[in-house]
Amino acid sequence: MFVNKEGLAQQLYLEGCKLLAKRLEEVPPSSDFLQHLLDLGEAFWQFAQDYTSYYKLMFGGLLPSSSRMQKVCRER
Repeated sequence: MFVNKEGLAQQLYLEGCKLLAKRLEEVPPSSDFLQHLLDLGEAFWQFAQDYTSYYKLMFGGLLPSSSRMQKVCRER
């Protein structure tokens, strides 16, 4: 159980970070830097399509302290 809405939002944000990281890690390496960058962009776009709610939570500005959430995400 979560103590408050911020605790729930933080947990959902972290779960979204894990899902996005997994999606980006699945992109195969390429010797062509531009192609690899395009593939990463496609993976990011596909994440946004598949996990719209997580995407909105993470990047939609719904959280007032999103910079703090991003720091927490990087630390995990």
